[in-house]
Amino acid sequence: MIMELTSSNLLEFMKKDLELTYETLIGHMQGLLDALAKLHTFGIHRDIKPENILIFGDKWVISDFGLCSCLEEDIDITGSNEKLGPKYWMSPEAINRVLGKKTEIIPQSDVFQLAAIFWYIIHKTHPTGIITEDDWKGNKKLFQPIIKALHHNPNKRPKDGAEFLEWFNKAIFVE
Repeated sequence: MIMELTSSNLLEFMKKDLELTYETLIGHMQGLLDALAKLHTFGIHRDIKPENILIFGDKWVISDFGLCSCLEEDIDITGSNEKLGPKYWMSPEAINRVLGKKTEIIPQSDVFQLAAIFWYIIHKTHPTGIITEDDWKGNKKLFQPIIKALHHNPNKRPKDGAEFLEWFNKAIFVE
């Protein structure tokens, strides 16, 4: 098997402290949201983190599907004692699982993880604690879809990648 060689991952890219134009940032976010929307037609990633977003030149892609679960079939290749979710990027429901609750990892969990990464790209910090519009330093159009996707209650987040992409596109195309 021959695959394209990646130039880096998002974590390495962010450490370079490069500035992205708004147009470039929007393009990358839409591409990642489109990929998540397609993934959610058949599975849940469960491990979205900056290290799993690979950069191929000017293209960003979601990678590492080792913790994925299939939606149609009851297939789960993850070990029974394996932690579901990336350290530092886990959704509230994934953290609750680590704490012993029987919460389910759902598409909204991936939405939370990707929204946390979007916050990180814009602010160069993790969205920890109670965050409000006063904390927002990015383009105002992006705040609402990202903050809604970071909601603690998964039922108040976009239901999957497709809905997150829809909310995102509505926000950026508003005058």
